[in-house]
Amino acid sequence: MVPEAAISPGVLAPASFSVSGKQYLVAILPDGAYVGNPNLVAGLTFRPAKPGDIITVYGIGHRSQRSGRRCAVTFQVGGVTGLETVYLTIHQ
Repeated sequence: MVPEAAISPGVLAPASFSVSGKQYLVAILPDGAYVGNPNLVAGLTFRPAKPGDIITVYGIGHRSQRSGRRCAVTFQVGGVTGLETVYLTIHQ
């Protein structure tokens, strides 16, 4: 049996979302806009999130396929760590 590798989670954060030396992850609002300051990335629509907005973030590697082990997921928004509600849907 091959030993299971350590969980190494990540989020969708392409090079095009690196602005002035700061890497941003892709966060999408229900209206299709990306979360962030307007004009953060040329050619894309951005707007700041408001209280109550639902934000979709894509990630990979947050759960082991074999053992079901999960790693902790913590988000920091506007300098505040943790969110009131986090829904995690795992697609296999």
